[in-house]
Amino acid sequence: MIAKCPSLITTLLFFQLFTSSLVAQLDDIGEKPWLGNFAVQQDRKNQLIIHATGGMEFSPVNNGEAHPYNKIPILYGVMVEKANGEKHLLKPIPESLTSDDQATTKFKKTTIQGKVAGDAEFEMTVKISRGTLSISGRLLSPGTHETETVQFGIATRVLDFYTYQKKSRKDDPDAFLALISEDTLKLKRIDGKKQTHEFTEQKSLATDAVNGPGIKEAEVALKILRRTFIFEASKNSSFTISNRPEAFIYQGMLIKWTPTRGKDPKGESNLSISIE
Repeated sequence: MIAKCPSLITTLLFFQLFTSSLVAQLDDIGEKPWLGNFAVQQDRKNQLIIHATGGMEFSPVNNGEAHPYNKIPILYGVMVEKANGEKHLLKPIPESLTSDDQATTKFKKTTIQGKVAGDAEFEMTVKISRGTLSISGRLLSPGTHETETVQFGIATRVLDFYTYQKKSRKDDPDAFLALISEDTLKLKRIDGKKQTHEFTEQKSLATDAVNGPGIKEAEVALKILRRTFIFEASKNSSFTISNRPEAFIYQGMLIKWTPTRGKDPKGESNLSISIE
């Protein structure tokens, strides 16, 4: 029946092209073990995965493999600032994500555009060179949001990497704290002030005393992983750091990065992450 109706075939083809243009999430590598991912890069030290539906993972590599629990999850999108100064990241709508680049397992650099709730649009550039991940971006349109409340932003976490160690020492918490006694969080603020926090400390990081006018660099040294995670904000940008109120620092922390408002219209400032 359809073969005898050219006009119907034309209509169906047009509808297919139209609807496929609406579903524009990033290309998928389409092969195991990378199904659901847009880009992958792995060398002897680290692994980067960019998901086709949004978000990334940056992980240290040991003996040729990245452990699924020793990762730094990274989200990107539009950061909304509330009246009280708190910042909330709106993640991209997966179907809105586009890139001129094809899916790859030999990733070096890409530019991605997307949209979040409220029709705000952003553009982001991701690249990795010599083991350092760099992410920059800018707001293309505020959508229905008030312009002064939104900008491109990144949220990334340092997870609690000690599940096994805690479980194996659950009857002796002092032994666990002794195990992580050399693990530290070192911060350098944009005003030049430096701080060192021990992972055994139980304290809130989301304070003016810790964050001040913004943080330029955070160094997370984990003896148990024999790795140091370094987060660095370039010129005309900064980040804040927080955790659950009165939690131990080893239980994890959240980093929220944004460009300095009004000083980076081209989206050239960046957040870099390296694993040493």
